Amino acid sequence: MGYMYNDSAIFITGSCALSQSAYVSWGSATGSGTAVGFFQNNNGTLMFKDHASGSWTELGNTRDNTQLGDAAADVITANGQLTASQGASFTLPIDITDTRDAVDNSGDTGALKVEGGASIAKRVFVGTDLLVSGSATFGDAVTDVTTVTGQLTGSQGASFALPIDITDTRDAVDNSGDTGALKVEGGASIAKRVFVGTDLLVSGSTSFGDAAADVTTITGQLTASQGALFNNDARIADNNKLYFGDLPDAYIVYDEASTDELIISGALGGIDIQAPQGVADALTISSNGDAYLTLQTISGYTLFNKDAACLDNVKLYFGTGADASIEHRTSDATLVLSASGCNSFLIDLKDNISTAFRIGEDTNEYMTIVTTNSSEAIKFSEDVHIIDDKKIHFGTGKEAFIEYDEDSTDRLNISGSAAGTQLLGDFHISGHITPSSDNAKDLGSSSNRWANVYTADLHLKNDRGDWTIVEEDNYICVVNNKTNKRYKMMLEEMED
Repeated sequence: MGYMYNDSAIFITGSCALSQSAYVSWGSATGSGTAVGFFQNNNGTLMFKDHASGSWTELGNTRDNTQLGDAAADVITANGQLTASQGASFTLPIDITDTRDAVDNSGDTGALKVEGGASIAKRVFVGTDLLVSGSATFGDAVTDVTTVTGQLTGSQGASFALPIDITDTRDAVDNSGDTGALKVEGGASIAKRVFVGTDLLVSGSTSFGDAAADVTTITGQLTASQGALFNNDARIADNNKLYFGDLPDAYIVYDEASTDELIISGALGGIDIQAPQGVADALTISSNGDAYLTLQTISGYTLFNKDAACLDNVKLYFGTGADASIEHRTSDATLVLSASGCNSFLIDLKDNISTAFRIGEDTNEYMTIVTTNSSEAIKFSEDVHIIDDKKIHFGTGKEAFIEYDEDSTDRLNISGSAAGTQLLGDFHISGHITPSSDNAKDLGSSSNRWANVYTADLHLKNDRGDWTIVEEDNYICVVNNKTNKRYKMMLEEMED
């Protein structure tokens, strides 16, 4: 049922079904230029006419696009629910107001739901929720600003082609108000800039930037529960730390302000660099491609590609318990090889080498160890100095020795073994030969006699007599040293 009111509008209080031939209009006459209204055409589509167009316009059906209004001043008001199953395109601002009661929260919620996606070129004001099932585009120009007062949720991700600004408007005193948080559950692709007041929460994959020159700046904390993938350079600004661990336990920082060094701070348990197995250059420290140190995991040793230096008075230790060390000691400018914690000090030389070990000064050799088979030897090319009262021992049990006895006799002592001392070859003496005690040592024996004794004067003395035999030109003189009497030994010439 319908009725006319004030000759300007028709109100339908019940149901109204329009046939293809039925129409409703108002004005002077249906066919006149001043008539306005709507009717259903033969295709089942509503047609409407207003003063601006002067002609009937198709309102649309479920298969067609529908346009409401044709002028910027037109206002479309929907008191109930406006549903666009295939999406909606808003070229001018729309205002969906929340008219709920402030006391009992009853009334219209002011929600906009678009199931087929939305393209919003200008402004849309939604009282509570804007629900879009499909792709949604906000704005059509770089200067457009999209403001979301409440929460923006993208269940399948969000793509931001231009900057977005989500502001933290919380009160400074009681922390009330908008937190300025952005939450995207399906992942986010942010091509330009996004400014978030507090937290950016993304559940899914997230891409920041779409060009190598793009810079992503995070003022607060970046947390990725499933890890982060950087397809291009990731930059940590000067003097800012990249932390590891919940506490955080360790960090990496470029200390530009102080030391101009890259600092790697290990955790309490230390730093463990795990190199791959069976690789010739599993870990390399280099400068501009020139290796200085290489760790290879094939034979298990570290290769120094350049000189390695220990500073003065700093020791290079060997052994789990630092049992041995090498040190340049500056107090006496001495290289100290210490094996104080070892049972022995072994230099393992290569076999069958004429110069297996050499001590010298530049090309001047002092000592050489020869390991040539059957000719093994230690050669001294310069003087060997044994200081006072120190022995050179011979034999496994030190059965014999040579020593300069400076403290006592001031003599060079040659100690023979239990069987004596054997001198091979000619023996030339430039001084005296004196036995260690009087009338106690023999020269030769009954079984090992001297073949010939060549001497000048011969002095004979024992516990009974004391004689000297002196050779004169024509005779031999025998002198009794006790009585000083001289005797001429009578000699008889023998015929041949």
